[in-house]
Amino acid sequence: MSRTARRALTAALAVAFAVGRFHGDAAADEAIRAEYTAPPGCPDQAEFLARVQARLSAARVPEPGELARTLAVAVAEDEDGFAARLDFVDARGEAIVRTLSGKTCDEVVSGIALVAALALEAPHEQQAPEPVPVPPPVVTVAPVVTAAPPPAKAPPPPPAPAPPPTPRATPSAERFRFGAGLGGGVVWYAAPELPPRADGALRVGHTSAAASGRVSFRSWTSTADTGSATTRFQGFSGGLEGCPLAWPATGPLRLEPCAGLSLGALEGRAEDAPELEGETSSTIFWADARAVARLRIALGRVVEVEGQGELGFPLRRHEFVLANPRVSVFELPAVGPGVRVGVMLHFP
Repeated sequence: MSRTARRALTAALAVAFAVGRFHGDAAADEAIRAEYTAPPGCPDQAEFLARVQARLSAARVPEPGELARTLAVAVAEDEDGFAARLDFVDARGEAIVRTLSGKTCDEVVSGIALVAALALEAPHEQQAPEPVPVPPPVVTVAPVVTAAPPPAKAPPPPPAPAPPPTPRATPSAERFRFGAGLGGGVVWYAAPELPPRADGALRVGHTSAAASGRVSFRSWTSTADTGSATTRFQGFSGGLEGCPLAWPATGPLRLEPCAGLSLGALEGRAEDAPELEGETSSTIFWADARAVARLRIALGRVVEVEGQGELGFPLRRHEFVLANPRVSVFELPAVGPGVRVGVMLHFP
């Protein structure tokens, strides 16, 4: 290769290198605007932008009225902790969506800031360098007319480095959740006066659905004074309950409709009545169906407070009476109301 050809090739390589550096620096100096939402207690928008700029040194906040790349970031709380979603348009005009989840809001915001920085840098790193022009072959004329050997080709430019892999959010594992709780209330349809009740329940649900079911055990007591005797009522039952849905499906506050069926026994016994003749106690088979509207308030991942109203439908009609003389003490109604409050502990 002649001296003139070598000089032309060297100059072309120098110009290409300088142009490539100029474009890379111009692309890296980019204004970024964020549309950022997060629950209370999470890092705010300024903190999010600071974490992006810490990983993307040339990024800056735009001046008023300046065109800028917009990042839409939404952070929300879910059953397994927190989740973040990033929406933006890349350098090729394609809409990009990235999601991330974690146990704490701080680590989720740090992770989505890293994802945003990598996504903004990736288009510039993937740009291939401009091709280097190859000079035309030079033919040397010797005294003896012969074809000169072809000039050596310039070496190809090194390949651009591969971009780092974008972290992907790992979906939360679906699983069953169990709970155990205690409660108390009043069931007007199960005994006279205002019969208080105590209950315990075991609950099972699944993270992929809003439906749940529970097994419950109830006990209640009441007294009635007829003038001639004091009658004490004692009842207990066990039953199943199903809740086909909850609204909303996620969140700390949920309302769920439920239906249940209970079986047990109810006893009425006359006390302090020596003048009565015959039997002074009676025990019957108890069965009821009920419709429940329950409000659940989560105080964290483990503790829930419950409040409910219900309508009970005794499936067996019976009248408790005192004989000799005959006095009606209590007759089971066709339908009656009830209220309850309780606490439920969930695991895992």
